[in-house]
Amino acid sequence: MKTQHTPGEWVIVKEKNNFDVESIDGETLIAIIVNQAGENVTQDNAKLIAAAPEMLEALNSLMEYKRIIDQWMASSRDSQAGKFESIFNKAEAAIKKATE
Repeated sequence: MKTQHTPGEWVIVKEKNNFDVESIDGETLIAIIVNQAGENVTQDNAKLIAAAPEMLEALNSLMEYKRIIDQWMASSRDSQAGKFESIFNKAEAAIKKATE
């Protein structure tokens, strides 16, 4: 799941009528979020986009531990085991959405 996106960290720059998300060095514009839904919503959308590289890295790290949890779940009769599977399925779906 190697992607070609601009490496993080991404930052938010407030412009007159929008928020820009750009690389931390300011050399790459990632997104322009136009203020059409109100400034708070627009800024929150920009924050979510700017956090994407870190979220993807965290989800990928989580999936590295899935193998260990899978082994535990296979031998466990714990009723919580199904909850772990649900969490990993959601993480895996988010990774696919971001990388495929």
